[in-house]
Amino acid sequence: MPTGTCRSGRPRGGVWPYDHTFRRDVLDAEVAGYAHRACLQISIRPFQPLYNDDRLLLRKPALTIPPRKLQDVIAWVRLVIWENLDCELRNPHVNVASNLSCLLAALIQPFTKGPGPCAYMVDHDADRIVFRQGPKPWPDPIPIPDELVSFPGANTPCQRKGKGRTV
Repeated sequence: MPTGTCRSGRPRGGVWPYDHTFRRDVLDAEVAGYAHRACLQISIRPFQPLYNDDRLLLRKPALTIPPRKLQDVIAWVRLVIWENLDCELRNPHVNVASNLSCLLAALIQPFTKGPGPCAYMVDHDADRIVFRQGPKPWPDPIPIPDELVSFPGANTPCQRKGKGRTV
């Protein structure tokens, strides 16, 4: 029998500068056929390699380009755990992007495969989620969470291009 208690809300020792766990009722009017009580954990941090001497492999080795270390990679990591409290189904996933603004625009939870209803976090400081047809990135800029504003490169706007659009 589902308890309705978030399992995701365990403290993780301050490793993730942005680390929010909250409950949200998903209404049938928002996502037809998918109404449920949800617990969400959303955590964001700059990328860090497991070991400082990890090597980043290049596709074509070149004599003029020395091997690069993973510690030289600039990226952001987002962990999302969407937990349906009615059936205790947990759906975790991780996104990685070189630009924080582009990462924030990505959906946090699809409800079908392919085009269909998706959840987007449009205000991280207020834990505000909006539902719309996806899976394309959110079209408007999303404010950088307060916990991440002071990190280098956090305020770089998303310049993603492709498939006929610029975000």
